[in-house]
Amino acid sequence: MKCSGTNRQRRLSTVALLYCSVSSPIAVAEFSPEFDWSGFATLGITYRDHHDLYFHRDYGLNAAEQHITMKTDSLLGVQGNVMLSDHWDAMGQVVLQDQYDSSVENALQWLFIRYRPNNNWAIRVGRLGLDLYMMTEYRNVDYAYPWSRPFTEFYGLTSSISRIDGADVSYFTSLGHFGLEFKLAYGSNDFMLQGADQVVNLSLNGNLAFTASARSDALLLRFAVAQTSLSGNSELGDQVIAGLNQIPAPFWPEASAIADEFVLDNRRVNYYALGAQYDWGQWLLQSELGYTQSSWAFFQSSWSGYVALAYRHQDLTWYGGISHISLTEDRIEVPPPSSLVKYLPETIQTQIDDLYQGTSDALNSAIAEQTGYSLGVRWDFYPMMALKLQWDHFEIGDYGSSLWQRGRPIVDAQQVNLVSLNWNLVF
Repeated sequence: MKCSGTNRQRRLSTVALLYCSVSSPIAVAEFSPEFDWSGFATLGITYRDHHDLYFHRDYGLNAAEQHITMKTDSLLGVQGNVMLSDHWDAMGQVVLQDQYDSSVENALQWLFIRYRPNNNWAIRVGRLGLDLYMMTEYRNVDYAYPWSRPFTEFYGLTSSISRIDGADVSYFTSLGHFGLEFKLAYGSNDFMLQGADQVVNLSLNGNLAFTASARSDALLLRFAVAQTSLSGNSELGDQVIAGLNQIPAPFWPEASAIADEFVLDNRRVNYYALGAQYDWGQWLLQSELGYTQSSWAFFQSSWSGYVALAYRHQDLTWYGGISHISLTEDRIEVPPPSSLVKYLPETIQTQIDDLYQGTSDALNSAIAEQTGYSLGVRWDFYPMMALKLQWDHFEIGDYGSSLWQRGRPIVDAQQVNLVSLNWNLVF
């Protein structure tokens, strides 16, 4: 397999190196013993018309309360690769952006050593990108794709937990006009995520992921399946659990069982994704579909996906997309306390009623029910530089705003418009 079609996708030589050096087999004789480095950056400005819903690309990033901000898309990344021998090399990547966890360790996206015994096999050990979607290796390289940012409805969750400390093994071969890649990865990592109303500390243990892809000059097909065990805590969840466990069974028989559903300890999560990209001449069509199966009440099972179309004419690329995320089942309804509560003192009745409402609000706060519509234009005005102007319109269902940070409790349907102007470059 080789990285062809880069002109069609407006990825010039630097972007091709960013992608090929990570994911494609290259004959060892072609490697230079010299140290190579490259970088990428985005300087963007974003306007949002909603007063109480604050946008962020994924849960690992802060969301600005200001209507006009430069924090949403702006970032700087640097990547280095060094050959250690004919079969060994090492790579690191650091990305600086407005992350909730601003530690140096969290900025380190990749740091791995790789062994290539031949052109068919590659083994990596260290901090790796978890290969759950089509843009795994260049999600932060905004120059590498037409639109301003990955579609939030599909990428908002998966890209928040998109790396592991572990190992993967890849096998490359060809079948007719297609280059085939199969990858198996295993590892773990810890994350601090900024949810809609609270910070969630997550530990992903026993991540096991398998991906398969087929690529020709014009067509790319991908399949991914992964499973992990989630553990962690949040302040809101801990408060709800503590309150429910204090209620005697006669007054709320289901309280203890509801508390158990909130506990985040070795919760199994399965993920499945399909992706396709067809690039012919001036047109580019790309789509991904994902399904997340969860055993944790605070994170219900959902499906998500998008379809995007781009048309290139000289230095301009016009594009549009539709994306969506929703639950696969009805939202959970919390069973109310028993009628015996009315015999308790009024102050205790009020406390139990408040706990019941708080439990319902907590379960509903994590629901994502949203459709996004995007239109934009990209101008490649200079080699390895591009300007992108994009308008996004989001329609959010009842209780469905968990992809956003909220300035106040919001349970009814909402609409939000977002306008962004981004300058992308690679160097």
